[in-house]
Amino acid sequence: MNRENRLRPKGLFADMVFLNGKVITVDSGNTVTEGLAIAGGRILKAGRNEEIREWVRPNTKRVDLAGRALVPGFIDAHCHLIVYGLNLQQIDCSYPSVRSIRDILEKVREKATMTPEGEWIQGWGYDEFCLQENRYPTRSELDRVAPNHLVVLTRTCIHACVANSLALHKANIRKETPNPSGGEIVRDPSTGEPTGLLREMPGMELIESVMPMPDTQRLRKAIKKASETFIREGITSVHDAGVGAKNPADIKAYQEAFDEDRIPLRVYLTIREYTYTKLGFAEGGLGIHTGFGNDWLKLGPVKVILDGSIGARTAAIKVPYEGEECERGFLIIPPEDLYKKLEKAHRNGFQFSIHAIGDEALDTAITCYESVLKKFPRGDHRHRIEHFSCATPDLVERAKKAGVLPVVQPTFIHRLGESYQKNLGDRVKHVIPCKSLIQSGMNPAGSSDRPVVPGSPLLGIYSAVTRKTENGQVIAPAERVSPMQALRMFTLNGAYASFEEGLKGSLEQGKLADLVVLSQDPLTIPPEEIKDVQVEMTVVDGNVVYTSKTFRA
Repeated sequence: MNRENRLRPKGLFADMVFLNGKVITVDSGNTVTEGLAIAGGRILKAGRNEEIREWVRPNTKRVDLAGRALVPGFIDAHCHLIVYGLNLQQIDCSYPSVRSIRDILEKVREKATMTPEGEWIQGWGYDEFCLQENRYPTRSELDRVAPNHLVVLTRTCIHACVANSLALHKANIRKETPNPSGGEIVRDPSTGEPTGLLREMPGMELIESVMPMPDTQRLRKAIKKASETFIREGITSVHDAGVGAKNPADIKAYQEAFDEDRIPLRVYLTIREYTYTKLGFAEGGLGIHTGFGNDWLKLGPVKVILDGSIGARTAAIKVPYEGEECERGFLIIPPEDLYKKLEKAHRNGFQFSIHAIGDEALDTAITCYESVLKKFPRGDHRHRIEHFSCATPDLVERAKKAGVLPVVQPTFIHRLGESYQKNLGDRVKHVIPCKSLIQSGMNPAGSSDRPVVPGSPLLGIYSAVTRKTENGQVIAPAERVSPMQALRMFTLNGAYASFEEGLKGSLEQGKLADLVVLSQDPLTIPPEEIKDVQVEMTVVDGNVVYTSKTFRA
């Protein structure tokens, strides 16, 4: 048998080859080689240049990497794609777009001049810890710049919002309005009047219930616009963690976006409980469960939100927040209700996902998983905990024994780390414990929670490796991981979180040809430079869907 037949099945050639690079395969041996061949949307082989050239025919597209890195397509295992796309149509109140309440008010004032009176003005992304005043805007301030519009600004964590008087009146929120279960209407301590701040989903829903729902056309536009950003950043698969939170039309919009708009991005749909129940999944439906769909659009877990965020001091923790005598956040769902929801989804064949950030919430979530799995054992369930933030060693060990999968956001350290330090004090050493999770034998999946923080996977990898905030403060340095470990979190571990590790997440024969060309090798450059690595090309299903203006193959 000649060399060609040993390397390449007779008659099979590559549609595209990559040569002369650092091909980081993320396989079981962490192999780094020189080239890659793909055909028909699949990977044919990763290997040395001479091996890859055996797959070339006259019309094979050749890409000279010239020393650049080739990695698997990034997977963001927890983001809010539709929410991010809708936010792009709103006022950007995030840092560094704004640095003070005055900046926010000026943006609202400007928007009011071009919006008909009586209509809604929405903004997103404010973080009082990043504002000069170190507080949130108030209803009275919003009233001054937009007295004849309904104004709502959502906090960066999406667990609080502030509204002006007209919006509060529209939602019938008054001095005598009681706090909803699991939420809070923040009030002026001297007058009892609402300040405009609403905390947690049940509180925010008082406003959201009177706001117009986006139609399918607007949702499709949001999906398409957001996808363009993801692809530019080398993200080829996402787990949308909030599909159908209030509107089942999210699913229809996704289907139309793929069927008609040909979105070049793979999406794993995390279904919020509202839509899960509305569509009949909770009662068994048509027998459809996690995994239904195809390689582009697939039904994922059922998700519930158990607590809030550290920044908003609504995450449920066992010991009060720093500087507080009794503020420990709160559980949005009583433990007994959480158990019932989990048991039903588990028995219906669904993967389950619990948003749990504080140690009290993590304890509750893990206890529910332990109880349901003891009563109704199921192998390889891959039930998830989203965020897994304030995770003490005992909680890590219990989650490991229960087979729970953590989905973490290292970029929270970069963008929110200093507020975590302020709110938690010494307990910050347990926040987002990537190294502890990996050492325990778990496969933590990396993600961004975009739009809560910037979504670049390279920024996430940098954050996991350095544990540095934007101002250079190091948070819990003992939880630093290696660049390869961080890369696995945003590739193969993300695929594992959706039961797709045999399909994508590494550059191995037979897997989907989803891959990214990087300007530098993130494994060998100084860690400080990882966040500045550029995405030069993104390939999805064997097709080039993005090329930077500076890349010359």
